[in-house]
Amino acid sequence: MAARTTIAGCASDIRACVARREYAEAVRRFEILARLLRPRDRSDVAADITQRGGAAAGQALAKAFARAPCYLCKEGRMTCDVCGGASTFAANGRFCETCNGAGHSPCLFCGGTGFLPMENVPRSIVLPAARMRLEWTARLLRQVVRDVSNLSREGATPSPLRDWIRLFHAAERIQAILEDTLPALATQDGGGEEHARSEKLADECDRLARKCRRILAAGILKVCRAKAQTEEPGSQRRIMWERQSDYYEPLARGSSS
Repeated sequence: MAARTTIAGCASDIRACVARREYAEAVRRFEILARLLRPRDRSDVAADITQRGGAAAGQALAKAFARAPCYLCKEGRMTCDVCGGASTFAANGRFCETCNGAGHSPCLFCGGTGFLPMENVPRSIVLPAARMRLEWTARLLRQVVRDVSNLSREGATPSPLRDWIRLFHAAERIQAILEDTLPALATQDGGGEEHARSEKLADECDRLARKCRRILAAGILKVCRAKAQTEEPGSQRRIMWERQSDYYEPLARGSSS
């Protein structure tokens, strides 16, 4: 269906798209209207949608921007250009040093958030969009915490390395979202109760995500060291696992890579 080019029509379209969880389509329809109404500022167009379409339309627009996925990646990661996503090289079995054996790297456009960057959100809806994105992030974080707890209780049977790395990347994505959202919150004037709640939620998520990241890095480090011990001293595979260990050791201490 073609995008409608009036404020009221666009507001209705956005609500329908968000109800279907078509967040990128909702943002696309807004951007079409904003271009047609130039030189009016995008923030003013967003405010008009709230005023003429009602609070529900404003909330839908904020949610669309909060949840719209990045145009270029999937969940904040792009396939490594060097190894093609294989993680290792068939010729010698060594880990790709560009992506450190992950097969992918953080997206350069969204910074690893997997979402449309907050700088693209119209100013008049930054606060509700930031709050909604933080609430989604908190739900993801709670799931990560549960999964980390389960991995840590495995006992004698170590969990597969891929499980540790999957959760480590989820924790990294959470931190990327927070690093993108907090500056956007700082640009909002006047504060207020909603602003304070959002900042508090962001701080709590940040502390917990950093803790999860350290625990996960320690788990990965333990697996890498164990695998290194099973290889012949001086062999390429032992060197490969030792390099992986060197990468995750400072992360397990809470240092940056």
